[in-house]
Amino acid sequence: MRIRALLLFCLGASFLGGGRVAFAGPLPADESLIEIMMGTQQSLFVAFLEAFGADNGNTVSFSSLTNFTTGAFSYTADAGSTYKGMLLNFSESGSSDALGNATYSGSGTLGEMAITVRGSNVVVGDPEYDYTDTITINGVEYKVVGKNKVIFGRPSTSTAILTSNGKNYNAVDILSVQGTAAIKYTWVIDSNPIPDKSSDASGSIDPTNGVGSFEARTTAVPEPSTVWMAITGTLALAGPWVRRRGLGL
Repeated sequence: MRIRALLLFCLGASFLGGGRVAFAGPLPADESLIEIMMGTQQSLFVAFLEAFGADNGNTVSFSSLTNFTTGAFSYTADAGSTYKGMLLNFSESGSSDALGNATYSGSGTLGEMAITVRGSNVVVGDPEYDYTDTITINGVEYKVVGKNKVIFGRPSTSTAILTSNGKNYNAVDILSVQGTAAIKYTWVIDSNPIPDKSSDASGSIDPTNGVGSFEARTTAVPEPSTVWMAITGTLALAGPWVRRRGLGL
């Protein structure tokens, strides 16, 4: 499964790269903000998979903004983005306190169907948190409940179990820091126990101004080639990695 391969690769990269892997300790506020934003992205695409199924071959592009000082984030679907051939107009924003607790909301349309999002993130451990998101599409609610656990390293990794209307998804994300030059992240979700639906995304953030972007995709049947593309991209970043506990912004 793509999730397992990506997680094993990330753990191996942490050991080989000399980075530490720890399963406890407070999550720095700046990294927590990115983890929260990735979680909202995953919830949105779980809802899309549940509502419409996968849109094989289509990439949905977003522009994002994070403020590591105020703990705020937002992202908006780029003009012309589509899902299942329908035009997507959508924006989501949220804010986090110093402990990593957060609330967020979003709204937009897919074709002629209205989309609304509301959710919250609550810290329950070090570093571990639970979140509950409700995505309403055309009057139908898709409630996504997640439990997230972060593993520090180079890169750092987060694993999560998501449940949407009784259906389970496994999630893994990777967060890497290239000094002050760039922040890169990747996430993958697979339906479980039958991996017949999945989604993945890759994004970047400029740590000097918080401006970023990400692209998300969905597939009806997980393709092994996709994880190797993710691994190849991650390996390309391995050389200049400078990992710190916190971005120091």
